[in-house]
Order: sequence, then structure tokens, then C-alpha cells
Amino acid sequence: MKNMKIIIKGNNIKVNDSLKEYIDEKIGRLTRYYDKLQSAEVELLKQDNRAAEESKRVEVTLSANGTIFRCEEASISMYASIDIVSEKLERQLTRYKQKQVSRGRKNAIHKEPFQETVQIADEPDAERESEIVKVKRFAIKPMNPVEASLQMEMLNHNFFVFLNDDSEQVSVIYKRTDGDYGLIEPEL
Repeated sequence: MKNMKIIIKGNNIKVNDSLKEYIDEKIGRLTRYYDKLQSAEVELLKQDNRAAEESKRVEVTLSANGTIFRCEEASISMYASIDIVSEKLERQLTRYKQKQVSRGRKNAIHKEPFQETVQIADEPDAERESEIVKVKRFAIKPMNPVEASLQMEMLNHNFFVFLNDDSEQVSVIYKRTDGDYGLIEPEL
């Protein structure tokens, strides 16, 4: 089993040794399902303003050769949230690996010119394979992240793709579930 770098962060919660060991065990074993996992970032959040059954939130972001897997779950207990997130990620990694194998067989016949990017969310139980049903093209202009967030709000979108005038790279700004913004910047 390949070791994966696991980074644990706590927000409004003290991350004790037993919690660290539990995370290492549950998240570390995900390499059994997809051996290309390189790192995991686990964020533990205690939210006092939520109902008790949703007050302990776990957000996990996995990185595997440029492919990102992300899952989050909230419950009454931090350990229960970790269990649920690890089960969801197991299913998603297994499904992703199966798709890679089946696409590899198809690609032996003809090559697909597109590389898959995975955004993990709560997936429906349907076994239908996802497909690209729409392609949208648009001109992008250089702007800073603050301008991009304003543009995103004006368009009433959840995300916005723009050319970052600081880094001269294409970046994505998105609205997080907590109301704040996230910024995705590529690394080459």
C-alpha cells in the first residue's frame, strides 16, 4: 500500500492524537481503491451556528496526478463525519478507476482528445455514465480576483473563469457553501 501525505487542519476544534490516528487510518486506506493518490487535505470544522446533527463538518480534498477528488459531510460527531466521507470517497474512487479502465479499453480502438477532470459532489445512485452535453466558449479578459468575484455575482453564477492579471494564468473563482469565495489557480 502506497503512503499518501495527509494534511489535517482544525477550524474551531482541537485536533487531538486519537482524531489524527483515526483520520490517518480512514483516509490513508483510500489508496487501496486508487493507488495514484498523492496527498489528502482534511479540514475539520466545528460550526456552533448549525443544528447539532450538522455541527461537525469534515472536508476532504484528494490529489492524484492532477485529478482532484473532493467530498464533505456534516453530522453530530466528527468521527461519524469522517466515516461517511471515507465511504463516499471509496465509492467515488472505485467508480473513477472503473471508468478509467473501461475508457482505456475504448481508447485502444480510438483515442479521445479530452482528459477527464473530476469534481466530487453527492452523486446520485443512478448508474448512468456522465457525458459532456454542452460546450461553451467565451472571451476572457485580464482581471484580478476581486473584479472576477464581482463579475460572478453580477452574472448570478456559482463560479467564474478569468485570466488572472497578477499571475497571467487562467483561474477560477467560486462561491463556497459557507458564503465565502474560493480561488483555483493552476500549477504547471
